[in-house]
Amino acid sequence: MRKKKICLLSPPILLTNYYKNTQSGPTSMLWALFLATYLKEAFFGVVIEIIDGQLYDFRYIFKRLKKERFDVVGISPCFDNYEKALKIARLAKEYGAKVVLGGHYATPLRNEIIKNRGLKSDDYCVDAVIQYDGEKAFYEYVSERPLSQIKNLVYQDKTGQIEENQIEFLNLDKFSPINYGMNDFQKYFNLQLPNSKRTANIISHRGCFWREKTGGCIFCSIMDKKLRVISPEKTWQEINLLVKKYGVTRIFDGSDDFLHPKEWFKKFCDIAPLFKSRARLRINLRGEPFVLKNIPIFKKINVDEVILGMESLDKEILFKINKGINVGVSKKLPFALFKNNIIPRMNFIVGLPGENKENIRNMARYLKLFPKEVRSRSLFARFYPLPGSPAWGKLLDKEPKYKGEDLIDFKLARIDWIKHFCKIEFKDLEREFLNGCEVVYGRKSRG
Repeated sequence: MRKKKICLLSPPILLTNYYKNTQSGPTSMLWALFLATYLKEAFFGVVIEIIDGQLYDFRYIFKRLKKERFDVVGISPCFDNYEKALKIARLAKEYGAKVVLGGHYATPLRNEIIKNRGLKSDDYCVDAVIQYDGEKAFYEYVSERPLSQIKNLVYQDKTGQIEENQIEFLNLDKFSPINYGMNDFQKYFNLQLPNSKRTANIISHRGCFWREKTGGCIFCSIMDKKLRVISPEKTWQEINLLVKKYGVTRIFDGSDDFLHPKEWFKKFCDIAPLFKSRARLRINLRGEPFVLKNIPIFKKINVDEVILGMESLDKEILFKINKGINVGVSKKLPFALFKNNIIPRMNFIVGLPGENKENIRNMARYLKLFPKEVRSRSLFARFYPLPGSPAWGKLLDKEPKYKGEDLIDFKLARIDWIKHFCKIEFKDLEREFLNGCEVVYGRKSRG
């Protein structure tokens, strides 16, 4: 009996863009490893190939699709590579594969994607979209369970009707540990920048406590509505596995806010001595007083870099984006971290609602107060309203031309956003942004 052949892939991405936006380099496709681990455990004999667009170009991907003739191809696109994802999907269909999309871009645009790319569309290249958790749904799809019985699945029936099945959120703590044997770490290590060599990424949380509690920041497009966590014990076990078996020296936990739930963070710190980890940690945090109080504890768990979502230094803008942080505390935090030998990687966004010339200049001048090693790892970036975020809903109210579309010109969407929601004209904002990049980085070519 022929074994089913599955491909999980992300479209190619320019590493120059990745470097300038992360100042670190590529790390593993965790979504694919989660799905592959679940599938390998539940489906005997399945053959899975993971193709990461950070590592491989179109030519390689097309060659593999043609040669292997996969049964199912799973793609997780982003806003800036969705067009490439469709190009790959069309080729996969030519070679007989079923194509399933999922992730943060596909989930909020699930109906638009199926309407425009589904079975009855003029550009049929997508068979289904899996919204939210994909592990169980993807396994059931590959197993050929009736589509109507697969939770989280969105598809088009033979009459053209779009069907959106019941949603199910999975218990992350019941997942088996990720099978990292399917991952070639050395290929990632070879492409990482010197300050991030031998970095591996993990996710201990799905979702964000602030989004669950308040609806989240206006720019946030993460698909998870609920906050769920993997236990502190399992998280430490995963960290030690990566260090001891794969030679990892730094762990980047990509969870949106490492300090919440507070009881999770407390237990993670309390049991740290039991695991004696040598790995340095990079974590994401919000600029709140609770962070200031815990800086000494960060050192005890080997945190040496903190990504801070500061976004703006304007009190009115922070209120409009529902950030829920105090400007005074937010400005103190990077200095306190740096004083304790923890690199603060600050994220500032240009173009949020109420954006103005003075705030853009203030953000650039503030970053200039830090040495180059801090500024080079911080982000001074353009804002794009993305599907799934409250900002996208606000843009649709002003610009209905985007409704029903899945392939969106985000450069145009950004111009429209600035026109409706900022206190500065687009050309003036761009000039201030580029001048700010020169102040912060010494050049005008930043993302």
